Amino acid sequence: MANSEAPREATASKIFHCRLIPPRPDFALTMMEEERTLMGRHADYLREKLREGIMIMAGPVADPAGPWGLLILRAGSEAEARAVTD
Repeated sequence: MANSEAPREATASKIFHCRLIPPRPDFALTMMEEERTLMGRHADYLREKLREGIMIMAGPVADPAGPWGLLILRAGSEAEARAVTD
């Protein structure tokens, strides 16, 4: 019996990298409570995409010019990739 928590293999053949830009440069340090709640939902959503085999990895990038998020995912087309990030 397969573990339902294990990532599934996606059938899409293309790999996309997405730059997730925060609403302000100091966002990670100055989030308000509502923003923290939204970031929790964002993390839950990405975990689901990992279980579905769509997301390969995601995480913060400590760029000296300003932090941002990196998302690498599998999708059949650019439109499908954008649907995951929009």
